[in-house]
Amino acid sequence: MIKIFTVNAARANYIEGEVGTLEINKKADFIILDKNLLEEDLINLHKVKVIETFFDGKSVYKRENWNGWK
Repeated sequence: MIKIFTVNAARANYIEGEVGTLEINKKADFIILDKNLLEEDLINLHKVKVIETFFDGKSVYKRENWNGWK
């Protein structure tokens, strides 16, 4: 699922040199989550919260009252 929305989407749109993975000289649009999606049960994915959102390498959203990982 993650690859579909990242590297595979970039490849399908012929822009994998610009986006799709976090690398030097690529545009950085990404989110920071409170849990690791790869370690969560599929049934609980809807409970994962966005902590911060970056667009073009700049923070555009930061969750209020975030107390860190427990």
